[in-house]
Amino acid sequence: MSVRIARHHAALLALTFATVLTTICVAPAFAGTPVRVGVYDNPPFLTVDGNDVTGIIPDIIDEVALEHDWDVEYVVGTWPEQLENLDSGSITVVGPVAWTSPRAELYAFSSVTVLGNWGVLTALPDRTKDYSEFEDLEGARIAALRKDVFLDGPGGLRFFLENAGITVEIVEFESYDDALEATAAGDTDLGLINRLANATLGTEYGLGSTSMLINPISTRFAGPANSPEILQALSEIDSTLLRLQADPESAYYASIDRHFGTYGATQTGWPSWALPTFLGSVGLVVLLATLAIAQRFLVRSRTQDLDESLDRFRALFLAIPDAIFTLDTEGRISDFKPAIDWEPAIPPEEFLGRRLSELPLPGTLREQFDSAVSSTAQSGVSRTVPYQLANPMPDGPIRHHEGRFSKASEEELLLIIRDVTEKQLSDQAERDRAIELERAVAKRTDDLIKANLELAAASQAKSVFLANMSHELRTPLNSVIGFSSIMLKGLAGEISDEQRRQLVMINTSGTHLLSLVNDVLDLTRVESGRVEPQAQTVDLDELIAEAAGTIESRARAKGISLTVESHDLGTVSTDRRMLLQILINLLNNAVKYTSAGSIKVGAECHDTSAKISVTDTGVGMSAEQIPHAFQDFYQLSQPETAKSSGFGLGLPISQRLAEMLGGTITVTSVLDSGSTFTVTIPPLNDGEAS
Repeated sequence: MSVRIARHHAALLALTFATVLTTICVAPAFAGTPVRVGVYDNPPFLTVDGNDVTGIIPDIIDEVALEHDWDVEYVVGTWPEQLENLDSGSITVVGPVAWTSPRAELYAFSSVTVLGNWGVLTALPDRTKDYSEFEDLEGARIAALRKDVFLDGPGGLRFFLENAGITVEIVEFESYDDALEATAAGDTDLGLINRLANATLGTEYGLGSTSMLINPISTRFAGPANSPEILQALSEIDSTLLRLQADPESAYYASIDRHFGTYGATQTGWPSWALPTFLGSVGLVVLLATLAIAQRFLVRSRTQDLDESLDRFRALFLAIPDAIFTLDTEGRISDFKPAIDWEPAIPPEEFLGRRLSELPLPGTLREQFDSAVSSTAQSGVSRTVPYQLANPMPDGPIRHHEGRFSKASEEELLLIIRDVTEKQLSDQAERDRAIELERAVAKRTDDLIKANLELAAASQAKSVFLANMSHELRTPLNSVIGFSSIMLKGLAGEISDEQRRQLVMINTSGTHLLSLVNDVLDLTRVESGRVEPQAQTVDLDELIAEAAGTIESRARAKGISLTVESHDLGTVSTDRRMLLQILINLLNNAVKYTSAGSIKVGAECHDTSAKISVTDTGVGMSAEQIPHAFQDFYQLSQPETAKSSGFGLGLPISQRLAEMLGGTITVTSVLDSGSTFTVTIPPLNDGEAS
């Protein structure tokens, strides 16, 4: 019986050896996508023993590799070293990595959570009850993994302790093993570890858990940011992990059970997997042979596609107008693509194979190039060096260039040189135009300032002249009007009819001229700012009645009905004399331009603000005339009865007075139908003047 078992063992070993040999021979034809996976000791996620890597993470990676044709290479290191690998982009993915907002800005993450996790504080079993609240940690020594999410960052232990004002001593280690070993030896009071790792390592070191939980997080896979290949790898991990998590019988749950210790009972006799392994090996040989044939056709098809892609890439590459140099990390030029529309300052045969620092370039430029090569090779961050150079050297015209250094791989840099002379000249021309425009604007501004000063001086001179002239005219005009009135009344003796007719003409003309002088004086006083509004409480009903009374006789004489439509208006705070003059001017205007019909005065008073409107049925204005209504000395076409009255100053004076009171005057009018002038006056406080 033992002989048959030995023969059976021998046959099984031979078949297994043949299967392995077949796999080794065929495997190169099936090389998949190369993926470098960073691993660090973090059981049960990862257990690293030399180059032997086991745990939940490798089990998931095996499933992803099988499903998406990955060629996996494990890169072993500590947790801080794996973070450095992420920063440098030397690995494709690493897991598990706790997702946090700051890390999400640095790295690309998978979307699916591997396992939820949180931090726990462990201590020797007889000390666990001593630490139930954060205040109990005062003065404690705590062992922690360097750069651990449960120690640093938002929600980490250090964050809470600092904000609570609790002082502890943090001793940082490169691995959880070292941290827990220090706690078990009594070198620290507590150890900070994630709860999943604690399920195995805590028991191994004989430590117990306190009741404090730190920073619950989602553990995922992470990779370097800004890389389509990395995003593709993370997407493939997500798709596989979603499938595994949806199946309770999948390798995902089996791995969790296995690495948390629920499996592993001792077995006797032939293991249960022997027969499936034997049958699977036979099937594998057949499958590999079939796939090898299919792979030849697939490789041939993919090779053709690759050749076509290379041709397209080559065409695009040659269409780039810039010069492109391939360098090693010491700046030695290994290859060169010329620019399309300009020649390099140095012939290619003189720089290929030489370092940039060895070329016959100006010393400062060689130093800039050396510095750019060094910094780009070390940091991977692109750097641009602008410079000027005679082309061709040394006696050609000066050309402007930009040299951009980028890292293509760990051993290779690219230098892309662009001739930006035309752009520089264009930019300089733009700058020159801007400077010239600025000068023109400054000169124009100076001219405008001078013109404004001259206008102000002319306006002041005009105001002084008009004021003086008006004062000089008023005295003789008053005499003419006064004496002619005396003669018309017969106080100087009897006069004939002809003399009376002529005296009436003298008196009327004198009165007319005096009215013009008074209007000019009013306009001059307003423009010179010598008229200051004085706030007082004004009864609107009384004010409107007084204004209407001044023109009532004139309106009656022309057969015009005058109606005040508003009553019990209340009071408004404003300058009474100015508002009265505005209203009288508007009413005079209405009488002057109305031959027959009516004049209506309406008013509203809200929150001590006044709105008064004067509506007539006179000649009205056309749309073209309305914009000129408030211009000085502008007069509309007048009815025969108004031909000799007014000088076109009533409305301009009214508008200026309204503005001084902080208000406005608006007009609506229809030709041959009449006009409505509306003055709106807000409350005026003492000292307000516009």
